[in-house]
Amino acid sequence: MGEKLKVLMLNGSPRGNGNIALAFKEMEKIFAENDVEFENILLGKTDIRGCIACETCRKNKKCVFDDIVNELAVKFEQADGLVIGSPVYYGSVNGTLLSALQRLFYSTSFDKSFKVGASVVSARRSGCTATFDILNKFFTLSNMPVATSQYWNNIYGWEAGEGDVDDEGKQVMRVLARNMVFLMKSIAAGKKEIGLPDKEERVWTNFTRDGVFAAKKAEEEKADAVKAADSEEKTAPGAEAAKAEIPGYPANLAEGAVKPPAEPVMMAVYAGPENPGQFVMPDDNKPDDAQFMMVYAGPGWKPSDNDVSGIGAQMVKTMMEAGEQPSDSEWTCSCGMTNKGRFCTECGAPRAAGRPAGTGTVLV
Repeated sequence: MGEKLKVLMLNGSPRGNGNIALAFKEMEKIFAENDVEFENILLGKTDIRGCIACETCRKNKKCVFDDIVNELAVKFEQADGLVIGSPVYYGSVNGTLLSALQRLFYSTSFDKSFKVGASVVSARRSGCTATFDILNKFFTLSNMPVATSQYWNNIYGWEAGEGDVDDEGKQVMRVLARNMVFLMKSIAAGKKEIGLPDKEERVWTNFTRDGVFAAKKAEEEKADAVKAADSEEKTAPGAEAAKAEIPGYPANLAEGAVKPPAEPVMMAVYAGPENPGQFVMPDDNKPDDAQFMMVYAGPGWKPSDNDVSGIGAQMVKTMMEAGEQPSDSEWTCSCGMTNKGRFCTECGAPRAAGRPAGTGTVLV
């Protein structure tokens, strides 16, 4: 098949004769049988510091700390498969190995796609699956197929060599190695016969930055929608008929169509309980518990200034137009008294609380 397949094996244990080493030996037997080259490197006793996020590797194409990690990068690029093994430390990966892997995967820019990855874990009793999951994340983040076995790739033992009595665990390692060889050979053949899958241009999304931007945009769109809704007429059943009673009801209620009053006035807006927050013209059949909401409109007023309980500014303009009548015109107070002045002679209510005599029009 041409060049031999190559596997890089990284042992995160500080023990060269520990249970990870024992598991690796089971895998090495299968690699040798299948003429696969392998290199086993012990990292557990190596002085490897963690990533400092300096981003120097983006420019130099290697880690700023020129240690064994940069040496591993060259070997990793040339390999067809990568095996990483760790004993369980507090339910997680050995710290030295984790630092090495984080720097190795982050600082290397070469394409890791379809290099086959496999993880091996050892423990006295528990924590294997959690550690196994952490190690596999390096592969699944890098477009690397993950080799599996007939069980999770665990071997049990505490003292060095104790894993030798875990016959099932050793068999799991041998099956894992065979599956890994099969995947590497299949991928190599597939590259020649059908080629690799097409690639898309990588998309990067920062959830924090883009999330805040999206939230801000959504907030702005919501505010625009509210503004647009408030600029429209809000009517309820019967309102169209009531508006027909308004003298000179304008066909165009565009902003600026109505001039502000010369003096501050109060406008009464009827809001029946059956239509909360909507504009409803008062009539003789209004419910007993109907309410008048007083809306202030003074000099300098413009549409959009007054919006009470969802009543649009356009309706306020309509109210003002309806109220442009001679101050000596007759109006009927809500108490039933007919008046001409600004206050009811019977109950003292202001003119704003009434309507022109004989009409259903709100009067300012």
